[in-house]
Amino acid sequence: MVANMYQFNLARNFLVGGGVQIRAVGFADPRVLMLEARELTKSYASVPAVKDLTFSLSPGQVLGCLGPNGSGKSTTVKMLTGLLEPTRGKVLFNGEDIQEDLVSFRKCLGYVPEEPNL
Repeated sequence: MVANMYQFNLARNFLVGGGVQIRAVGFADPRVLMLEARELTKSYASVPAVKDLTFSLSPGQVLGCLGPNGSGKSTTVKMLTGLLEPTRGKVLFNGEDIQEDLVSFRKCLGYVPEEPNL
């Protein structure tokens, strides 16, 4: 779903279908990847919510997702945190597929959901 990638000094913008813009910023070494999404796709009854999303983040970068309702932001975050398994593609943390060991991945993760279930 990534249309183009632009380099602006230390900021990277990822334009994603459905009007979502993902922005990664920070002082980081681009040769060291901490979080990587490779061709993430999530479909519901053959309707794609997220399609072919690819990006990478180095330590020290911050990720932000902007877009209208229904554009795939929450679905993307749920796939990145391991709460939702992608239909296709992978999420890598320090080079390892998070689905291989979700327990270890979640020990390194902080997540505040949009609707807390208490």
